[in-house]
Amino acid sequence: MKKARLPEVRPGDLLGIERSGAYGPTASPGLFLSHGYPAEVLVHDGHATLVRERDTPEEMLSRQHLAVFKDAS
Repeated sequence: MKKARLPEVRPGDLLGIERSGAYGPTASPGLFLSHGYPAEVLVHDGHATLVRERDTPEEMLSRQHLAVFKDAS
């Protein structure tokens, strides 16, 4: 269905995308626009299983290093 009306989305709301195919996070460019990977949940026979936890800002920043330059003057 195209142009489906959705209620207003607020922080903390969950969205489900059925049959995402090649557009799922595991087939997407990693860290696109500096966004971490979202959590992934597999639903099978009505049972939901977390298969990947979301990246947190702390985890993403922990892999960065501050560049320190000596004063050139």
